[in-house]
This record gives sequence, C-alpha cells and structure tokens, in this order.
Amino acid sequence: MAEKDKRTIKTADRTFDIVEGLDELGQAGVTELADHVGIPKSTLYQYLTTLRERDVVVKQDESYRLSLRLLGYGTKLRGEMPLYKHGRPYLRELAEETGEIAWIAVEEHGLSVTLGREIGENGLDKFAGLVGGRTKMHTHAAGKAILAHLPESRVDEIIREHGLPSLTDATIKDRDTLFEELSTIRERGYAFNDEETIEGLRAVAVPIETGDEVLGSIAVGGPANRLDGEYYRSELPELVMGVANELKLQTSVSSPW
Repeated sequence: MAEKDKRTIKTADRTFDIVEGLDELGQAGVTELADHVGIPKSTLYQYLTTLRERDVVVKQDESYRLSLRLLGYGTKLRGEMPLYKHGRPYLRELAEETGEIAWIAVEEHGLSVTLGREIGENGLDKFAGLVGGRTKMHTHAAGKAILAHLPESRVDEIIREHGLPSLTDATIKDRDTLFEELSTIRERGYAFNDEETIEGLRAVAVPIETGDEVLGSIAVGGPANRLDGEYYRSELPELVMGVANELKLQTSVSSPW
C-alpha cells in the first residue's frame, strides 16, 4: 500500500511539473518539454495524451500548450470569493482616482496571489502583474500588509518555506528586520513598498480583516516620481485606508436591518 501511495504522489508531481513546464514555455514540442521537466520522452508522451483527453492540454501541429480549462476553475473560485465580488468597484474607484494600478491580493500557500486588478489612465500596465500571479510576500506592500496580521508562527513557516530572497537593494533580507516592519505596519494600518520589488516603483497597501482573520489586502502602485513626498507617505495611505474600510464593511459586517 505504501508503494502505491508513493507512485501516486510521484505521478501527481509529474503531472504538475508538466503543467508548470508548459506554463513557463508557453508552447513546446515533446523534446523541448521533456528536457525542460526532466522526464523521458516516451513517458512524457503518455502524460500528454492523458492531459489532452482530459482537455487540460491542447496539441497544435507538433507542439503542446495548456488549454483554457484551468481558467474556468480559477474564474469560478474567484467569483465566489466575497473579497473579489465586493472589491471590484473599489479597485476601479482607486484606479480612476489615482490614475495608477490598483489590485487585491490574498495569501495562499505562503505566497501573495493577485486576485484582481484595475489600471488607471496613467498606470504602467507593463508592471501591473498577472491576475493569479504569485509572488514572495515580503517583497511588496500587499504581501507585507497580510503578513503583518498573520500569527508569528505562520510567518515563520512562510519564511522557512520560501526564504527571504532579495529582488532589489531595498528588499527586506532578514527575519528581524521583517518582524520590525510588520509591527510598524500593524501600528499605522498600512504597508509601503519603497522600490523593494522593482527599482523606481512604489506602492501602498492596506489589509482587509474580518474579526481575527485577514482576508487579503488592497493596494495602489506606480512610479516613484509620482508616488513621492507627502502624497506617498500620507495622502495616498489615507485614501487607500478609506477604501479598505468600506470594503471591510462590505465583506464582514451584516446589516442589522
């Protein structure tokens, strides 16, 4: 029985290796994909045949790519999440008022996942990030806003699993510095990303909480030359906090009437 369990786990791992490999390559033939994921071509072909039959993979000529089936699963799940359902109008409001990029993030498996986004008229869409994109939480405002409201033991688990890799010279690189910043975020109510992910980009994020649970965060980001001075340090945080408070009411408080 134990051997069967091990084989089943290995099979599942290989399946996801193939899915992730196609995601990284975009489109690939059997030889290229086999080299990328480290699976023999004959074995890979069997997996691809099964994935095609289950509508997860599409074959075009001699190349393979992911199908849109997984999009359906993610879209359905996202549409059922109160934070996204109630948050969409607030994202549009923030993007329109600031002219920048606004997004909602949640934590999953110790990573920050972009749940939704809106791009204002001046927003740098090249840096907007992908909906569903996963990033290290310590590297940006939206992730740190969530980390600040997780139990210390959970934050330590995330650090052990994902580390504290550096993206720029400003990225937090050690546990003590991170915990000091998380304490500051809890006290003031919002988080900054001061060129910690990409040089020249800044952001402000506020957590969305319900009771003792943090549902996610809402953030606004843009170029450092526009997010600067009093606007960046005071005015923008106040704006995002106001929107976050309304969103919190929408997601966590039942009307008494």
